Amino acid sequence: MTVEDSDKKSDGTPTILTYQLPRNPCVFSGDEKQDASRWLKDFERIASYNHWDDQMKLANVVFYLADTARLWFDNNEDDFTNWAAFQESLEKTFCRIEENRRQAERLLQTRAQFPGESSESYMQDVLSLCKRVNQSMSENEKIAHLMKGINVKNCTRYCWSKTTPQQKTWSNAAAKLKTCGGGVSQKKNSRDFQTSLLLLRDLRKTI
Repeated sequence: MTVEDSDKKSDGTPTILTYQLPRNPCVFSGDEKQDASRWLKDFERIASYNHWDDQMKLANVVFYLADTARLWFDNNEDDFTNWAAFQESLEKTFCRIEENRRQAERLLQTRAQFPGESSESYMQDVLSLCKRVNQSMSENEKIAHLMKGINVKNCTRYCWSKTTPQQKTWSNAAAKLKTCGGGVSQKKNSRDFQTSLLLLRDLRKTI
């Protein structure tokens, strides 16, 4: 008897079985160059994809730790009675939340669109920095950070090439923005800059 014969539905149609290959998280070493918060978030995503519950996450995480992080785990393993305890301890030891926030804040203050950088790349990077600085940052603050470093000419060209409703909204705002001279050379205290902020409030769905 073949597999198909043994797995036929009641109407005689073969049942197609699919197998989801598990994914492997990246290895975390505890190096200062690694973002522990991002690694932990990625680990949680992959654990969810692999259908790991908290017990399985705790049982598997040791295989994705190396160097300093592995030594830390070995030294404190008895304290990790559940996944929440491990997560809390890792955050206290490696996440350096305030240091990372200050670093993101410094980058955000000087971030401008690089020559040859796409508008999409610039916007997504700025929004990522905004989130790292303050997850509750207001829409107006995000728009202000986007505005101060964007190349309006490139942004307008990029936006007119898109066809989604959200991109059309951004295209209209960018086209109007170009007429009032916004972008890298724009000063925060100018009337045109305030006008630009109002024009770009249609971005709320993409922010």
